[in-house]
Amino acid sequence: MRLIFAFISRILFQAVLGATKIGTCELYLRVFQDKTSKIIVRCIEGFIGLYTIALLCDIVFRCTHIPDAWLPGGTLRTCHAQVPGLYTNTACNIMADVLLVGFAIPRISEYPSINTE
Repeated sequence: MRLIFAFISRILFQAVLGATKIGTCELYLRVFQDKTSKIIVRCIEGFIGLYTIALLCDIVFRCTHIPDAWLPGGTLRTCHAQVPGLYTNTACNIMADVLLVGFAIPRISEYPSINTE
């Protein structure tokens, strides 16, 4: 039973990571209204959406027979290695974070500071 919950939690974790990053992109679309910013944000959103879907498919279809993902000993028969998917997940999430921060910082520095004095 614990292995089923581990399988489901990996799926939910990946989906929530992607949804959070896409939510950040949607916030950027509301804050930065110029055409160039909108195109850049939509491209970042597309990248996030594509790798999230690909990684979700990798998690779900890692085993030829899906229940082997949570059955003891099943991974030895019909499943491919999990480690490359984890490395890909890490690399894509780091790249998305760098893109999101790299997009926002130059645009935020353009706004004048507000003195509260």
